[in-house]
Amino acid sequence: MKRIILNIAFSLTLTPFLFAQNKDLKHILNLNYSTNFGNKELSTKSNFINCFGLEYNYYPKKFYVGAQYQLLFGQYTGVDLFKNIRTSEGLIIADDGSLIDLKTQFTGNQAHLLFGFPLFTNTHWHTETTLGAGFMQNQLKSKTLEGTSAYLSKSNLKGYDQWSIGPSTIQEARLIYLSENRKINFKISTYIQEVLLWNIRKYNYYNNTSDTNSHFNFIFGIQIGWIIPIYSSVSEDIFE
Repeated sequence: MKRIILNIAFSLTLTPFLFAQNKDLKHILNLNYSTNFGNKELSTKSNFINCFGLEYNYYPKKFYVGAQYQLLFGQYTGVDLFKNIRTSEGLIIADDGSLIDLKTQFTGNQAHLLFGFPLFTNTHWHTETTLGAGFMQNQLKSKTLEGTSAYLSKSNLKGYDQWSIGPSTIQEARLIYLSENRKINFKISTYIQEVLLWNIRKYNYYNNTSDTNSHFNFIFGIQIGWIIPIYSSVSEDIFE
């Protein structure tokens, strides 16, 4: 284990749910937003990562299968990527002699296939355990707000973006509650995630070093959500 992230994620989720008749098929659509922060590998790129995504779950019987996709974005908070092309005063000079203003952001995405099943059920609440496998990719995107330079051409900027990709697994425990009046509904979950990332670019311009090693990331998260259910039929015992 070369790099470890301890990541506490707090999430606010607005989730439309579609439930069929009790014991019939269920379809769940989950639109979610999360904020992640931690240390080690990913935090060298951003110490505050936003996640916005969509999750769909299908309940045939006593288990469910699904898929989740999330966009990742945040401000770059790492070391100065362009110190090698700055002047002694810390400026970057454009080809026409003017000053260059740069902006760098953290971006990425991840997707997982999910499998889970309820552990304990009651009339209006149940707990679930979920396993998932997929991938994560992320990179730094820099653009010039003013001025241009041959050092910062589109092809050269690839040497600064630290584009990384690799497999990811996730394990999650969920508590879902739907009230009888169908107005107070929420989800609370905890999860751990393991990601093994490789730098696709192989060489980093910002520190003039090659990077061919894998980087292991461990993420721990807590998620809270507000649920808006939509029912296709009336059923008092939602989960039983």
